[in-house]
Amino acid sequence: MRLARTQVYLEKYQHEALKQEAKAGSISLAELFRGIVKEHLSGGKKAAKLNKDMYMSIVGIGISGEADTSVNHDAHMGKAVANGHSR
Repeated sequence: MRLARTQVYLEKYQHEALKQEAKAGSISLAELFRGIVKEHLSGGKKAAKLNKDMYMSIVGIGISGEADTSVNHDAHMGKAVANGHSR
């Protein structure tokens, strides 16, 4: 993913509220902004909020007994997430 740097001026209360929301979600302020922009550009469809716990919940799913996990890890990861492993 290629990122473009930008600068945004916010009201102080907006900045503080967004920092708290990012902290509560265990994500960076930049990641929060990207999620908000993604949601806006998708016509208001809620973008998935990812946080540290969601990422950590998939740790160890490679211990599946499958012989091809290292080769087809994306497919296995997608299947695990689709089956609710990350919830």
